[in-house]
Amino acid sequence: MKSADQVLCETVTGPPRILGHDLARGLAVVMMIFINFNAILPGADLITVSFSGIIDLLERRAAVILVMVSGVGLSLMSRASNPDTAAGSLPVRLKKQIVSRSLFLVVLGYLLSMVWSGDILHFYGIFLFTGMFLLSKKSKTLLYAILLCWFINAIQHIDLIQVFLEESDLILVNPVKDILFTGYFPVFPWMVFFLVGMLMGRVPLQGLTTQTAMLISGLLLMTSEALFANLSGPLEYTIVLSGVSDSIPFSVLSGIGTGVLAILTGSLLSNLTLFRKNTLLTLLGKTSLTLYVLHILFFCLVIMVSKMLGFRLSMMPAITLFLILYVIFIRLWLNSHPKGPLETLMRKFDPTAGSPKASVAADHPHKKMYA
Repeated sequence: MKSADQVLCETVTGPPRILGHDLARGLAVVMMIFINFNAILPGADLITVSFSGIIDLLERRAAVILVMVSGVGLSLMSRASNPDTAAGSLPVRLKKQIVSRSLFLVVLGYLLSMVWSGDILHFYGIFLFTGMFLLSKKSKTLLYAILLCWFINAIQHIDLIQVFLEESDLILVNPVKDILFTGYFPVFPWMVFFLVGMLMGRVPLQGLTTQTAMLISGLLLMTSEALFANLSGPLEYTIVLSGVSDSIPFSVLSGIGTGVLAILTGSLLSNLTLFRKNTLLTLLGKTSLTLYVLHILFFCLVIMVSKMLGFRLSMMPAITLFLILYVIFIRLWLNSHPKGPLETLMRKFDPTAGSPKASVAADHPHKKMYA
C-alpha cells in the first residue's frame, strides 16, 4: 500500500505532484508571507510585537525550504520524463522545458525587483538553469558540487576576497557580482540548498530508517551554527537564533537542516487523513508562484493606499485580509483551471507543452519515484 506522500495530486499536464512537497512548500510560503509583511508593515500592538520576535528568528529559512523543495522537484521532474536520466544524457525536450521556465522566472523576477528588492525569482531561475547541467550526473558529482559551492561561500569571508566583491565602477560587473556573491539570494551559497534538494530527490524518503536519519541530521545541521560558532548568551537562545541571514559557512549548514526537517514534516503530514485532501496548506503550496507574486503586489498596494489616506494597516490585519482575498480568488480560478494563474502562464512559454511526448508523460507518469 502506498503512503500518502506518494499520492499524486491531480494535474492535467506535466509530471505528477508529491503531496508532501506541496505541504512543505505551502508551509514555507506561509512563513515567507509573515516574514515579508513583518518587514514592510511593522506594528506596535501586542500580537504583532509577539509574532515579530518569532518571525525574526525565521529570517530567510522560508526561502531555504522553497529552494530545497524546488531542487527535489527538478530531480523528480527529470525522472518522470526519463527514468534513466541519472544514468545518461538529458532529453532535449526536458532541456527546453527547464530553459523556458528558467527564463520566465528570471524575467518575472527582475520585473518584480523593481518594486521589491528582496525578490528571489530571478535567483531561482539561475538555480534552475544551473541545476539542469547536473541532472544527468552521478550523485557523487552532485555532492562535490555542493562542497565546492559551500567552500566558495566560506572563502568569501576572507578580507582579501571581500575587497574584490565591493561595488565596481563597471556597470556590467555589479549585476554579475549580485547574482553570484552579493545579492539577497546569491548563487554562492544558495545553490547549495538547491543541489541538496536535487540530491534528496534521488533518495527514497519513505521508511522509518530514512526518516529517522533525516530527523537526526536535520536537527544537528540546524543547530550547527549555535554549537560551533562563538555566540554569546544561553545555549537555548543561541540554538534558536541560528539563522541563514549572514550566509556564513555554519549558517548554510543550519539552513540545510531547516530544509531537511521541513521536507520530512511535509512527508509525515501527508500520512494524516486531514492533509490527504486539498487542504488550504496544499492549495497554497500548489499555487506558490502566484501567491508569492501577489503577496508582494498586495503589500505594495497597501503602502500606496496608506500614504494616500494617511493610515497604515499593521501586520496581522494585512495578512488576514490578503489570505482571505487570495483563497477566494484562487478557489474561483481553480474551478476552471488546473493550475494557478502564473503557473499556467509559465507553462504557456514552454515549447514542449503541446507536444505528443508531453501528453504521454502526463498520461503515464513514472509513478514509482519513491519506491
